Amino acid sequence: MSFITFQVGQCGNQVGQTLYEFLMGEMINAPPASQAVTGETFFNYNPKTDKYVARSILVDMEPKVINECYTSQKIKNLWEYDKNMSFYKQEGSGNNWAFGHNIHGPDCREPVLELFKRQLERTDYLDSVIFFQSLAGGTGSGLGSYLLEAVRDEFPDVCIMNIAVVPHLTGEVIVQNYNATFTLSKLYEHSDAILLIQNDLLHTTCKDLLNLPKPNLNDMNKVMATMLASFLYPVLSDKKKSFFSPLQNTLSVSDLLNDLLVTNPLYKLLSLKNLPQMPEKDKAFSSNLWSALEKRLFQMAISNTTEGNTNWTMKPTSQGANKSIANLLIVRGESFNAKGDVEKTEKDYNFPLIKLKEMYSTKVSNAHMIIKDNHHFNNNFKSLTLISNSQANVKDLEVVTRNTYRMTHAKAYTYQYEKYGLTLDDFEEALARVEQVYYNYSQL
Repeated sequence: MSFITFQVGQCGNQVGQTLYEFLMGEMINAPPASQAVTGETFFNYNPKTDKYVARSILVDMEPKVINECYTSQKIKNLWEYDKNMSFYKQEGSGNNWAFGHNIHGPDCREPVLELFKRQLERTDYLDSVIFFQSLAGGTGSGLGSYLLEAVRDEFPDVCIMNIAVVPHLTGEVIVQNYNATFTLSKLYEHSDAILLIQNDLLHTTCKDLLNLPKPNLNDMNKVMATMLASFLYPVLSDKKKSFFSPLQNTLSVSDLLNDLLVTNPLYKLLSLKNLPQMPEKDKAFSSNLWSALEKRLFQMAISNTTEGNTNWTMKPTSQGANKSIANLLIVRGESFNAKGDVEKTEKDYNFPLIKLKEMYSTKVSNAHMIIKDNHHFNNNFKSLTLISNSQANVKDLEVVTRNTYRMTHAKAYTYQYEKYGLTLDDFEEALARVEQVYYNYSQL
């Protein structure tokens, strides 16, 4: 089961490049079975260069970031991008969703779809298509929305997940709330699932857990890549076989989305939490019990906080507790401590907290699943990842819809969008859709 990714805009390309770099680093330190399956899941192989080739399509309206993806130092020179799998122009989108969607979109549709068809021809077992994009800018948000719709129109049965970066709520671009509203509206219409990653969360993780006093964009992208890989990295059913196939990967994102995480089209928003997160130098001295890790993750989930600022007073029955619709817990590692001794009390630990009914909303059907893998992810003896369909994104939706309403009511900067084909009715329609999503989740 393999992925094809779209890296759209500056943010999407930088996140995608960092993720593939992390995956290759994880892969070369893994056992042969994990190496083989990971390679086939995320890469094609080029025998002429003896390198893995990321199964990705790079799209931007300026060549700079795509060229940086091509020329950036790849880990041990083991992987690369296919330079024939990119599309770019010489004019950006000016942080304007309408320009990216209505002007660049039609120009890009056919050549980008042709690239996608070529990637499909090289892929034996397609699991899902993944879009990397930002909600704030013009290309990732506007053009990304257009390309999502184009892929959905041409390939209606393909499973599509959008991984979208939420800008700092204090503001990166003055019209970011417009862009986010239009993007979320389109993503909700055409995507199977939307995984939101907050820049504020990434920044906090860098400062509080990785001890980086002034984290930069590269630091934040590395944290995001680690989080995404903790979800997407293959889970093998049997590592003792003499042959390796991507079909051995029991972590099918399309099945998990359709059968567990997003079974109701009214609720498509996902969040992701993983732990432990610590500086590399501290890992050799870390000794965690599964029960302790689950307790921390559980508390992070119900209080919707990070590992560095967990609210330990919150209970699943407390007012304001984060309610879930569905949860997927991925357990990676073995029941060994840092000395290599078997921890007998840990061997059969069944992670009871994730099953507590108080964690889940009573207004819609709810479900949970636990998947286990003995891979030591990111050099951790034990690690946990929780992918949730819950109220975790309600705050972001509230801020975006409130600010969009105020700006639209005042007609602030709307002329910048109207000159590229949008009307005030388009603003109101998009806002109404996102407000409905906010209402649905807030009522869980």
